[in-house]
Amino acid sequence: MNVLFKALSYSLSRCNWLLIVLVVLSLASDSHFFALLTTATLTYLAIINVLFIWVFWLDKRRAQHAAQRISEGQLLCLSGLAANISMFAAQKLLHHKTQKQAFNAKLCVFTLLQSIVLLSLCYWLFI
Repeated sequence: MNVLFKALSYSLSRCNWLLIVLVVLSLASDSHFFALLTTATLTYLAIINVLFIWVFWLDKRRAQHAAQRISEGQLLCLSGLAANISMFAAQKLLHHKTQKQAFNAKLCVFTLLQSIVLLSLCYWLFI
């Protein structure tokens, strides 16, 4: 079941990235605005994903030293702000929260909700 949650979350995350690209392209009708919006979006995603990987590493380090942990809710919210791209990379790279079925189920639901919001936004922009 854990593998199913991870596979579904991973697939939905890839779809979410495509939807983000569609939203950015649809909002940028002017070439100057397009360059500005693209730069801002890429900068935001780079910063938030690096921040997320650092927070995920910090949680793993705290787990190893029996210190106060970062809550799953905070990890999931930050992952959502980072469009979940770094969640899967961090899980593989740091070997952290890979076997936690409850966490991966929550990640799957969170990614599904993110997909619904992005699909609604695309529908509103294109229809």
